[in-house]
Amino acid sequence: MDLLLTIQVKSPDGQDGGKATAITLQNIEVFKVLRPQATEEEKQPKATALLFSMKPEDAVMVKFAKDTGGTIDFTLRSPLDEDTFKAPAVDDAELLRRYYAR
Repeated sequence: MDLLLTIQVKSPDGQDGGKATAITLQNIEVFKVLRPQATEEEKQPKATALLFSMKPEDAVMVKFAKDTGGTIDFTLRSPLDEDTFKAPAVDDAELLRRYYAR
């Protein structure tokens, strides 16, 4: 599983720089999926939380992003795909350049 993070970006002079999204952590191990106890009406309740195994410095970064209004999303990948890769962060300017400047 990979973690994608979207945060509000500030320019060096403190001006609003819009939002940017980047693949922040790769190959995160899911330690446990938490869900309510099954009932007669709901045999397979929806997951309420995911517990991950990650380095303490990564956990602090994720918490900071969450506490400051960042958006955290996860993507699934094949269990056989353990390679890491580089993907540039995407912001408004990159999105426009890539898809609208044709």
